Amino acid sequence: TEVGIEVALKAKGRFTGDLETDGATYRAETGVSVSPSSGSTGAEWNFDFSVVSYAGQDLSGYTLRFTVDFTDVNGNRVEEVVSFELPASGDQTGYADASGGTQGIQGSQNLGWADLFDSDAVFDPNLPGSYDMSLEVVDTDGETVAQSDIRVEVAANIIVAADGSGNYLTIQEAIDNADEGDTILVKDGTYGPVVIDKSVTLLSENGPEGVTIQGAGVSQGSAVRIAAGVEGVTLGSADHGFTIAAGTDDLAALYVVEGNSDITVEGNSLTGGSGHALLTGGGQDGLTVRDNSLSGDGPAAVAYNNGEASLGASRASVEVNFIDNSFTGGDNAGLLLGIEASGGTVSGNNFEGTADFAMLELWSGGLAITGNAFDAEGGSTAVLDSAGAYDEADLVAANSFANSSFLLPSVDAIFTLDGGVLAVDLTGTGVTDLDLSGFEGDVRIEGFGALTRVVTADEQKLTLDGAAFASLSGTLTIVG
Repeated sequence: TEVGIEVALKAKGRFTGDLETDGATYRAETGVSVSPSSGSTGAEWNFDFSVVSYAGQDLSGYTLRFTVDFTDVNGNRVEEVVSFELPASGDQTGYADASGGTQGIQGSQNLGWADLFDSDAVFDPNLPGSYDMSLEVVDTDGETVAQSDIRVEVAANIIVAADGSGNYLTIQEAIDNADEGDTILVKDGTYGPVVIDKSVTLLSENGPEGVTIQGAGVSQGSAVRIAAGVEGVTLGSADHGFTIAAGTDDLAALYVVEGNSDITVEGNSLTGGSGHALLTGGGQDGLTVRDNSLSGDGPAAVAYNNGEASLGASRASVEVNFIDNSFTGGDNAGLLLGIEASGGTVSGNNFEGTADFAMLELWSGGLAITGNAFDAEGGSTAVLDSAGAYDEADLVAANSFANSSFLLPSVDAIFTLDGGVLAVDLTGTGVTDLDLSGFEGDVRIEGFGALTRVVTADEQKLTLDGAAFASLSGTLTIVG
């Protein structure tokens, strides 16, 4: 260039040398490669970079900006999935000749490199698509004085197609023959139930509308089962998820069995029927459920995460995240989401349809619960704090509720209003005393559970559901 700076990028096989190339376009595959010398593992591809000054200029006076744009297999483009400034000098990558006439930086980096400089970087070499990579040298006036651009076209290393155009006819065959870290891309069609027993990324080509994984409808069965102890599974992504449907007698659409870690479920439509849309066993660590549609007719909870409350401390779950999902209950649905994990996030979710017991039940503390919309019908409890670990006033302030919400001081729960009437269902809660004196409005008790005493406000209309009287455990005293 005019200022005497040269910049270069080159993609290559992580441990295998040169990739197939056509000019500045390189072709790679997803998956994991293994070093023949050390046995270490990494993505199938990475890249070399260099910035050299031939005019004796100090590179520390320039900004070195690295960006990556990603385009998925359907042409959806995301600008700057990675964007950060690279240090222009330093022992780890810098060099200079003895005369000082030439200096620069260079290196060979894997795709975890971005995390060294930007902890928020999203750079996943196991997503098939095109990676447009650019390294710019920018002067103090903001002008680009040197630049190198390459494209890396990454294909899924395993293709499933029911019509025979891929590597395998069924998803299960592909999983059985996959290596740890492989990416499996599934073409449109309906496929039978699968068991994921290794670390793989499973993506559909065209999203939930194109690919259905159907459960067989057997006792304790599921459409997708992630086996006990398996780590590092990705099921779906934005625009590349699945319709995952439980059969008539299945336990769940998706069953994450026990002791799993680093599991991501994204962009799917999960339907549980009378079973669960999603069920996990205990010992989950780092489960993220993002941007899915989960529905169930009941009576099973639409989604439930087991942990210490049900299974004991040795099988406790931690860091479980439900983000930007929709939970929809059918006519017989009781609970939409139950979480026993400590730590994690519940944010941006919509709770819809019917929930006769509760929309969200919490069995442990430490969850960040914000930005959720509790809109299910039936006058159900919006948030049931079975752990007694949360400040209900904070939950009300950080989330939204259909019509309005009301805190009952004698119960760790937030109830919503049904047509202006506070509908209370205490079935299964163990509550014996119910204090309604702080509520200026009418109340309808639809389920009594262990209730023995009710305190009402002056001139408050209290309706007791006659159909539920058979569940009374003894005498009910009403004071007020």
